[in-house]
Amino acid sequence: MRGQGRTDLANISRKIISDYKEEKNRGLEIFVRELCKSERIEAYPKIVLQPQELDLGEIPRGYQNSFEFQIVNKGRGFAWGNIKIENPLPGIIIPKTFDSSKKKLFIQLDTLQVKPRNYNGYIVIELEGISEPCKIPLNYTVREIKLRINPKELNLGDISYSTNEIKATLTLICETFNGRIGGRIKGQISANLLQILSKPFKKEQLFYFEGSRIDINLVLDTSPFEAGTYEDKIYIETNIGNFQVPVYFKKHIRWDIVAKFIIVLTVIVGTIMWLIRFTIGNIFLSKQLSEIITKQIPDLDIPDDKLTIYDSNHFWIIFSNQLEKFTLLPSKCDNIYIEIIQKIDVENILNNAGRLGTTILTFLIIIFWIF
Repeated sequence: MRGQGRTDLANISRKIISDYKEEKNRGLEIFVRELCKSERIEAYPKIVLQPQELDLGEIPRGYQNSFEFQIVNKGRGFAWGNIKIENPLPGIIIPKTFDSSKKKLFIQLDTLQVKPRNYNGYIVIELEGISEPCKIPLNYTVREIKLRINPKELNLGDISYSTNEIKATLTLICETFNGRIGGRIKGQISANLLQILSKPFKKEQLFYFEGSRIDINLVLDTSPFEAGTYEDKIYIETNIGNFQVPVYFKKHIRWDIVAKFIIVLTVIVGTIMWLIRFTIGNIFLSKQLSEIITKQIPDLDIPDDKLTIYDSNHFWIIFSNQLEKFTLLPSKCDNIYIEIIQKIDVENILNNAGRLGTTILTFLIIIFWIF
């Protein structure tokens, strides 16, 4: 054997033993390399990775994948070292160390937080004891994605008073630049009136999510709300932007309360209508009619406060002391009738009063229904 008796190998051996106490295989590899060099034999491994280049083209934001490289050694022995990235390649996740004896190298790419643009760089493997590093070119272009929210607004409709809970679903879908479902978002969703069902029977005001398609289950507790129309908003904050979803719903009034209110209101309005008729008939009309009648028929003595009721055909005079009814004959009251109709349209006054009362009642019911 050539070089027998040389002391340099013995010195190298002692150094290897000192440097590689815990890594005997690597120490042995270094010794064999030195031995091969002394014998003028190819001493170093020749590491090649397959594929030798990785071009991913256009990928959506939120793209996530793992890539496998086959480690091929075209020389002798094995190699180890460190792995680093040359030129910024955001989203690339690499192992810190390299060992050719494992036969495979895995890297990961996650563009969830990567800004859209072109990226070009290298994965560099620096092998211990070997001056020439192994480089793998890596290229990719990150494209922005769109968020489709279904539905765009949430209309919970009319809610009956007996309903205590309403459930709904909001779906978030990521769409890539070519219109397909893909990519990924991450964020949080919150609301004021609604709650999010993160788990069965677990309600939260704030919910965190991540994915390409997210189904968010919502629930509304309607028991605290009085009758009326309500509006709310769902707030969605993501890594690609912030969004809002309008929410609408209406809660009906209890019909038993409405019925009681209408009955009470009807009694009140009826009382008011009676008072209007009584006031017009006894204070205003009685005085006018008595003046006209006594003017036309002087011998008829009618106290001002006794003429109380009138219709389109006859006059009635009611005396409060004896409650007698007196009817003017048509032959005596033709002229009186014409003059009274010209001066005082009693039916019109009373009808207007009735219409006014009906309008007030309708208006109050509508106001009560709305608010």
